[in-house]
Amino acid sequence: MVAVPEAVATATHPVLWYREVATPTRLIAVDWDGRRTGVLDLSTAPNAVRPCGDGTRLLVEPPDVVIRAAQVWPVGLGDWAGDARHLCSFRGLDGSVQAPTWERVAPEDVRVPTAPGLTWYSSSSAPAALFLQEVESAAWQQVAPFGTLSTGDRPGILLCALPGDSAWVSLSRRPPVPLHTIRHVTLSTGAIAPLPVEPRTPGDDLVVFSNDGQFTAVGCSGHRGRWPGEAPPDFSVYEARTGAYRTTVAGWDAVGFSDDGRCVLVSRMGSASGWLEAAVLDWRDDRVLWRTANPLGSWRVRPHSADFLVSHRTWRIDSRNRQLPVEDLWIVRPGGETTLVARETLPLS
Repeated sequence: MVAVPEAVATATHPVLWYREVATPTRLIAVDWDGRRTGVLDLSTAPNAVRPCGDGTRLLVEPPDVVIRAAQVWPVGLGDWAGDARHLCSFRGLDGSVQAPTWERVAPEDVRVPTAPGLTWYSSSSAPAALFLQEVESAAWQQVAPFGTLSTGDRPGILLCALPGDSAWVSLSRRPPVPLHTIRHVTLSTGAIAPLPVEPRTPGDDLVVFSNDGQFTAVGCSGHRGRWPGEAPPDFSVYEARTGAYRTTVAGWDAVGFSDDGRCVLVSRMGSASGWLEAAVLDWRDDRVLWRTANPLGSWRVRPHSADFLVSHRTWRIDSRNRQLPVEDLWIVRPGGETTLVARETLPLS
């Protein structure tokens, strides 16, 4: 885990991170007005970089990549828990974790990072539990037993929000995710409860949650409407804890909520006609706030606002004749205003 210098980012001055095609080992920070605030140099190009919500800390994989001019803590694997101080992860009941795929490239090239209290389990199947870890001390605690760790799979974390005392988890991290496999975990007590939502359409398995865990959007991952005669895509919004129905949005697949829960990023595609679209909607009244006829790539949300960072993804052939994803990054505000951040960037993961 990398702590970003305060001259680059703070909780009150959040930033976005991206990489340029020409310099894949350099991470560039910009604020939400599109102004560059700093850079971090890596020793090699990372497999993945996952910033916390305000960009003040980064999870870098593999963790042995050297970061210059930054403070680094060795931590276990996991997802940000809704703040810049904690991680959520599934481990064995004893706290052991499975070596990730980049650990097992070849028998002669096994790199096992060290971290306080971090051990690796070797069983192909083991009972699992949800854990919280404090990143600076590396101290971790078991929240609740749930599911099984198996070769190549483990329970999935759909949302972990320590400020809201909530996590939404599923029995498998591999999509699609049937609604009946989703559970709510109260982080302070470990209490587990099912998602109280019945699918409106058989096969509904595309589920996204707002960052505070208050709302969930439920649709179908099958991209309905791709072929002539198929019903168009749609999704429904519910209050996640009670299952109370709020509304249905027709014509789109849900991608994710804004941080304040007010807006939702959506997309749709049609293989028959070859079109792709993305938009930002106010789901409460179905207003389209912004729209683009471009394929959607990676995206992020601004803390405590309805702003999104969205990307238009295209592909180019690199020097090794491989397809390389490149993205143009735009900040989109709920009034429809946009700011171009950078063109032809590399996805962080």
